[in-house]
This record gives sequence, structure tokens and C-alpha cells, in this order.
Amino acid sequence: MSTTRDRASAREVRPDDRRPRRRGGRMWLLGLVLVVLLAGGWTYVIYGSTVFAADRVAVTGTHRLTAAQVRAAAAVPVGTPLARVDLRAVQARVASLVQVAAVKAYRDWPDTVHISVRERVPVAAVQRNGAWWLVDRTAVVVARSTARPQLPALSVANPEPDDAATRSALAVVVALPRPLARQVHTVSAATPDSVSLQLAKHVVVVWGNADRSDRKARVFTTLRKAQPHGRVYDVSSPDVATVRR
Repeated sequence: MSTTRDRASAREVRPDDRRPRRRGGRMWLLGLVLVVLLAGGWTYVIYGSTVFAADRVAVTGTHRLTAAQVRAAAAVPVGTPLARVDLRAVQARVASLVQVAAVKAYRDWPDTVHISVRERVPVAAVQRNGAWWLVDRTAVVVARSTARPQLPALSVANPEPDDAATRSALAVVVALPRPLARQVHTVSAATPDSVSLQLAKHVVVVWGNADRSDRKARVFTTLRKAQPHGRVYDVSSPDVATVRR
């Protein structure tokens, strides 16, 4: 008799044992639904609404360019959700400006696209068609001027970015220490290995190529102090430099 009652009692308890588990399952499902709804809501706020819209375009790093020129080239779709602005496309458009050497665009939450540019720096000038064309270290024309700028004049047969003599001459200019660079009136090169510098009073420095430019500059400075009346200083082989009057 006792065994029969125990079995009946056990059968009566089993449904009650399952009820808490069912309630727990419902709560878990409800929690999952709430998480999905919240995630969906935030996704809409960030990507679909104008709560975090791109309302400002900040520009830094400009010197010759103006911030307005950069903004015009960037063509940021103001009013678009900030998360949906195509930063790569913005960078590509700004990079198309000839004065720009490098550009980085990033989101500055909650409402700003920040564009940081690095402009090309002119290092020499080429005289063409009655004007001076200012070129950077890669021979890209950065600007034009009717008056001669305070930069070395570049004298090469074909002043173009893909010309080896041009690249070598500009590499020498860039490598010169500032005190010497200020003295250079003209940098010329018939070949990549025949770069020469013309200073004031028709003083010529035969430089060769851009290799060991630091050493060549030190040797030239020493030679000129020792023999200030020289006319041609040949430091193309800095270990056996010579001076001619």
C-alpha cells in the first residue's frame, strides 16, 4: 500500500517540477527579444536616423590650401548618419588635390568628420613660360609664381617626376643642411650622377649623386673654410675632395 501511494505522489509532483523550468524559459526568451529590440534600436539610431548625423567637417594641416578648398573636394554628405559616411571615398577625393601629399579622414563623434592633410612642400623652382613653377621633392608642381621664389632654381633637361636626373637633383636639395641650402642659387643635373650646385659669386659645388650627402656637406664646409677663394669644390667623392680656383 505504501508503495502505491508513493508512486501516485510522485506522479502528482512531476508536472509541478516542470513549471519553474517553463517560466525560466519564457523569461530567457523575453530577455533575448528585448536585447534584439534594443540592439535594433541602437543600430537604427546610429545608421538610420539623423541623431548622429555628420553636421560638421573639421580640417587641419592646411597651409597653401584653405579649409574651404579641402571641404569642397571632400564633398562630405552633410546630414548623412556619421557611421555611413564613406571615409575612403572622402580621402580619395581630397587626395586628388595636387597640393596634398597625404590625407586621413576619421569620425569625431557625435557629429564631425575630421580631415587631416599633409601638403606637398616646394623645394625648388623651374622657370617655364615666363613664370616660376614650384615643385616638391617628387617634382610635382605645387604652385606657380610670377616672381622668383626663395628656392633653388632647378636646371635639368626634363623636369618631370619620372626623370632620373630630376629626381636625383631634388634628392640632393632635400638632403642639404639648411645653412647650405640657403646658399644654393641653382641645382643642375645632366645625369643622376652629375648633380652640381651653384652658389653666390659663381661658386660651383660638384656633388655627384645624392649618396652620402651628409658626408659631402661636411667636407664642403671644411674645404670652404680652409680655402675660401675656391671656385669649384668637387665633393662627388668626399674621401678625395678637391678645390679649383
